[in-house]
Amino acid sequence: MAKQTVEIDPAREAAGREILDLTDRFGFDGFAAGWLYDRCTKVWRYLLVTSMLNTHDPDWIYNRLLRIFRHHPLPAGVTPLDIYVIDPEMQMAAFGPPFLAMDERHAPPGLSILITHNLRINDFLFGDGFVAFYRRLLPNQRASRDPARQFDLKVRQLDKAA
Repeated sequence: MAKQTVEIDPAREAAGREILDLTDRFGFDGFAAGWLYDRCTKVWRYLLVTSMLNTHDPDWIYNRLLRIFRHHPLPAGVTPLDIYVIDPEMQMAAFGPPFLAMDERHAPPGLSILITHNLRINDFLFGDGFVAFYRRLLPNQRASRDPARQFDLKVRQLDKAA
């Protein structure tokens, strides 16, 4: 099998970090976050993994994310339609086994790369591609609290301040 290499545009890599920092500032408290790229369709998706899906529906979460993005625009080239929210149980499918050893020699510092083949996440099937993730924690490595209350409070405070 030929060695596969992965190239991540520095602007996209920086955008991913910026989105993660922004959502952290508002208490989103994601378990994992990263870019998923499908070589066949040439589509990028930014995945945010959150336990809030255990207590709130995706509309509730996206509504608050959109309110944040209204006040703090996403980086150039990224739209809200590029951002997908998944639950911690799905992160294994998206990011591979938790302690998978990866070759990080070609990845920017702090970014881990995983080559994928026929990866299915919900109704999405990704052919050959890769995942570049910034953070990867198991649910038991996060605080036991539900981040939804803090997330909602911070978004409401943002709305009031504007």
